[in-house]
Amino acid sequence: MSRLTLLDSIFFLLERRETPMHVGSVQLFRMPPDAGPEYTRHLLERLQSETRVREPFAHVLHPPYPRFNLPRWEPDRHFDLSWHVRHLALPPPGDLQQLAILVGHLHSGLLDRHRPLWSCHLIDGIEGGRFALYLKAHHACIDGVGGMKALQSMLSATPDRGAIRAPWIPDADAAPGPKTRAREHSLLDTLGEVLAAQARTIPQLAMALAQLAAEVSDPRKRRSLLPYGAPRSVLNRPLSADRKFAMQSIPLEGVRRVGELAGATVNDVVLAVCAGALRAYLQEKKKLPRAPLIAFVPMALKAGSAGGGHNQICNLQCDLGTGVRHPVARLQRIRASIQMSKKQLEGMSPAAMQNYSILMGAPFLLSELLHIAPRLRPPFNVVISNVPGPRDTLYLDGSELEALYPVSVLPDSQALNMTFFSYRDQVRFGLLACWKVLPDLERLAELLGDSWRELEAATLEHYS
Repeated sequence: MSRLTLLDSIFFLLERRETPMHVGSVQLFRMPPDAGPEYTRHLLERLQSETRVREPFAHVLHPPYPRFNLPRWEPDRHFDLSWHVRHLALPPPGDLQQLAILVGHLHSGLLDRHRPLWSCHLIDGIEGGRFALYLKAHHACIDGVGGMKALQSMLSATPDRGAIRAPWIPDADAAPGPKTRAREHSLLDTLGEVLAAQARTIPQLAMALAQLAAEVSDPRKRRSLLPYGAPRSVLNRPLSADRKFAMQSIPLEGVRRVGELAGATVNDVVLAVCAGALRAYLQEKKKLPRAPLIAFVPMALKAGSAGGGHNQICNLQCDLGTGVRHPVARLQRIRASIQMSKKQLEGMSPAAMQNYSILMGAPFLLSELLHIAPRLRPPFNVVISNVPGPRDTLYLDGSELEALYPVSVLPDSQALNMTFFSYRDQVRFGLLACWKVLPDLERLAELLGDSWRELEAATLEHYS
């Protein structure tokens, strides 16, 4: 049995019917030329046939709905893999729009807390001899980087047909960990232990807060650095339980070329693409705020383990420059804002970075727990996250992985999440939105493509 960290526990405390706290991915495969009509059925049987399942895939939350005790993981004595690995099929024609709608529906439902908090759906019937795997797991079990490593663990670098290495299967050579008996931990026990363990981060936090106080004396920097500096927008309304999902992609090599010309990172460039699309989308609706939109940008502290494990993330804030007309000037504003946010974390240990993020986000977390977030000014307008993926082509039992799309979470009053994976030569966007607030999410996905082409052309012209 293992206890959850404070950050992991927060995801459970924030979860409600309207704000499920699970993350996922869509893997799109093309079947091998020699695949017969029973290929996907046999693949499903093999995925369901494993008898060895590792933590956290075979562990349940105890207690499932904690109040005065923070939860821990315990082995599920009634574990049934067939409950977690299931088969669905799209009706003809089985296009990607149908797939996106289905994924939105699947992502809307809460995971059953009386069972291990994950599921995998094999989705058949996609045009062009393709199928998909949609996997989701609670964010308390896994973060984006750990999830990417778990996905890669089930894939092969060659198209050979052979054994399937699903992410829930333990390593054959992994030594069993020591068996320990976990005692009940009250909330006060846990908070006391957390404070004692993190006491050495206090000097680093104090220095960061002093630096922040000095920086915000400059009005040009205040909005980007302080919490609750974001404008009110249509993106920050109370959520329903229904989710909508959309996909888009842009060329990775082009993104790198633009970054090299502008002295920016891949992440900076993609943030600028998102900013351009949001600016155009809100202008079409005549709802673009005068003040720039602020993005919440999670940043990995270190690579997660292949099995996921605890969350290892901290958070940055970014001024998206949505009031800036020229794409290159907008990119430079984003680059400066991200550098400013990273400067706040310089010299910190990973533990101090995470504590600083929790401290800065405390007002938002408290407003979520008290269910008053819709009444307050938003701390940010949109979540934009980057998870680096594999560069080489990968396979599952001879099927080529064509594309990989992320599916993330929506905090309360945050109606849009724009997460992107890089795979092979493409940057793949997975857009998740509240269906009630953004029913035309497909239009925003189209505008991402337009924004990329506009930024590329403007950058080449500006630096020629």
